[in-house]
Amino acid sequence: MKGRLTLGHELSSFSPCGDTNEFWILAEDELYDLYFYLTKNKKPYTPIFVRIEVIDKGKSEDGFAADYKSTYEVKTIVEARSISDIDCN
Repeated sequence: MKGRLTLGHELSSFSPCGDTNEFWILAEDELYDLYFYLTKNKKPYTPIFVRIEVIDKGKSEDGFAADYKSTYEVKTIVEARSISDIDCN
């Protein structure tokens, strides 16, 4: 899957290209490290572009994740970089 990833305090959100839904993300430290490296010196909650392989864990019933359509567990990070206007075209 490819799309926009946004991480921050009480936020872990993925919005796939071509989809209006947002999904809660469960990921290892590697993805968080990449995100914060790519968004260093940018305003909080700046999205990045990612291509990831995920497992759909279903809708969460509690916590912040319950506000999202489903929860995705990241299995593989294929690509992570600063986002551009043409990424989802």
